[in-house]
Amino acid sequence: MEVKGEVTTRLTFGFRCHPNYGNDLRKQYNIIMADINDSTMLESMAKQVAHKGIKTRKVGKIDRKVILNSNYMLA
Repeated sequence: MEVKGEVTTRLTFGFRCHPNYGNDLRKQYNIIMADINDSTMLESMAKQVAHKGIKTRKVGKIDRKVILNSNYMLA
């Protein structure tokens, strides 16, 4: 099977920065992940795709502090 175009198997495309700013980048990434965790993004996306109101519910909850204090959120 021939695949045309670029295919990625990663969840993210990755971030690059100078080594001096690596820890700051990690903290910013964790803040973004914590904001997503606290959001209603899934419900909003489902409504946009279906063009009607769709109720969703979260099965689990990760405390914001756990996300913010993790070293490697997606490891």
